[in-house]
Amino acid sequence: MLAALGIKPDAHVLCFGDSLTEGFPSGNAYCEELQRRLASSSAHARVQVEQHGVSGELVREIHDRWRERAKPSAGVKPVGECLVVLLAGTNDLGSVPARGQADTRVPRIIAALRDSFFLLTGSHI
Repeated sequence: MLAALGIKPDAHVLCFGDSLTEGFPSGNAYCEELQRRLASSSAHARVQVEQHGVSGELVREIHDRWRERAKPSAGVKPVGECLVVLLAGTNDLGSVPARGQADTRVPRIIAALRDSFFLLTGSHI
């Protein structure tokens, strides 16, 4: 599955987002299922999946959390080769004050991911 993306067997997968990443509404985060499936695959049994979902967050808050995580002062060590799964914007779409703003926020969070990706992984995208 990840080999098609060129991901090595010992890579990290960072699942970053809102309540859907955290596991709402079922209580089972998709990243937990991803970890189980990868663990059962001999080719990717060493891949580590990290869940970083926070219920209720808007894209702006996810963006801010990502930027904080990427700061050297946050103490997050580079994890080597990494695949980031970003699932965000569902709360923005349902938020009346943010309605119509999700279209501008999503490109900003993608830009922030690109800007700070190197700090987390030591790799460029």
